[in-house]
Amino acid sequence: MAATSYHFLASLYNADGVALERRVILPDWTPATESARLAALRQCRLESPIEPAEITPLWEPEKGKPFMVGARAAVKDGDGREAACEVDLTYFRAQVQVAATDLVKDGRLKDGETFQYSIAAIPNPKQLNAPQPPVGWQIQDVSASTIRGERSLQSYLAIAAEVDSEMSAAASATDIPVFIPLEVLRLAEQLKTAATEKETGGVLIGNLWRDTGSTELFLEVTALVPAKHTLESSTSLQFTPQTWTAVAETLQRRNRGEIWCGWWHTHPAQYWCKCDEESQKKCPLGKQFFSVDDVSVHRTVFTKGFHVALVTGDIPKAEGGWEMSHALYGWRSGMVQARSFHAVSGKYEEEMR
Repeated sequence: MAATSYHFLASLYNADGVALERRVILPDWTPATESARLAALRQCRLESPIEPAEITPLWEPEKGKPFMVGARAAVKDGDGREAACEVDLTYFRAQVQVAATDLVKDGRLKDGETFQYSIAAIPNPKQLNAPQPPVGWQIQDVSASTIRGERSLQSYLAIAAEVDSEMSAAASATDIPVFIPLEVLRLAEQLKTAATEKETGGVLIGNLWRDTGSTELFLEVTALVPAKHTLESSTSLQFTPQTWTAVAETLQRRNRGEIWCGWWHTHPAQYWCKCDEESQKKCPLGKQFFSVDDVSVHRTVFTKGFHVALVTGDIPKAEGGWEMSHALYGWRSGMVQARSFHAVSGKYEEEMR
């Protein structure tokens, strides 16, 4: 839960700067709050950050109040130690897009027309609670009990190969290390092949560890649980309440103390793309991506700061044809963004067991 003493307003303008709409918005502060809570566990060893988190505006330096450049979500423990997450105006894009859609319906904005927006914060004497996650989803609490124990981060890094290592150093520094066994990646490829032209998916389970030599946390994926009771097509995958129940039952049967680490799904792009071989190299469908629908699933169900999403998709080969590729996404500054991960050999996993 988050609390703020401000109302937030979104103002939309056309490409020429003409004002089109101004409305109150209710941002979902859960991702920013969870990022702050994870930062607390990483940096301060806060056992149980006090809720609610406090949301405060970050003011635009030239225009000043009430115009914002972002917002800050802060959590504190009983001793007053603080950890925070700062977000920029991109964080409000979902609420702004709803307003833009209404403008299109009203004929004040053309479909596909470029627009601009600004966010303002107006003081409110009564503290407001942020919107809560939809009723029915099971949300785990990020506290000390979520951390399985201590292990050496260096021992994992020594036998792992980084994937997407071209990520910027600044981005990598803000992400907790994630380790995925090669056997999990191979299973993902096998399940994608078996599903042919349809999307398929599942849930990633594992452990959150603290490094023995520092306060750093790292995530170890131990298994991929294939999703049951889903509704799938070549361009979409819909999970159902029965899906989550089946995963919970699998965790209970395994009885290894594992937690939900995130989820996995496929993008069978070779069945979407109708380009010839030369055009495939430039086709946007031949690149890894995280769709609006994917973000919706992640933001609704996998809200914790350490939750990740693995995508196994098709990318065109230089010599023609297609090959599989894995990409990982996770929370960074309250937004779902591409990130790197480490592929761990199966032999090491056997030794660790």
